Amino acid sequence: MTDLDLAQRHYSVAIQRLQQALNTHPNHPVLLLNLASAYLKQGNSRAAVSLLQPYCQRDPQSSVGWRLLTQAYAARGLVAEEQAAQAEWLALHGAFEPARQALQRACRAAGEQSLKTLRYQARMAQLQQLQRTLLEAKKF
Repeated sequence: MTDLDLAQRHYSVAIQRLQQALNTHPNHPVLLLNLASAYLKQGNSRAAVSLLQPYCQRDPQSSVGWRLLTQAYAARGLVAEEQAAQAEWLALHGAFEPARQALQRACRAAGEQSLKTLRYQARMAQLQQLQRTLLEAKKF
């Protein structure tokens, strides 16, 4: 039903249906992602971010979650956060160099003395180590 609501641009109806379904099935991943997508289509990126941030923390392997979170941050004009979320999506797809580049852009957007910058730099180091580990494993 919500897919039809969204196709007909009845965003509020779809959102209401999804919220009701989440009352019955809290933290259901498909419902959460669909609700976040509906919020984005409605233009409510703030609500989408509030759903997607904890979702991506709970399920960091969710490609759809990171893609939606990237879109939500972009809609809010949060460049550093957008680039960091994009990096996570890229890393999930094994694109480590583009992920590192996205994290570098996130660092530049966050500013040199930012706690976010330190977090992004640490994530770059983790991705480099993961890439090295995978390359070593391929040798065998």
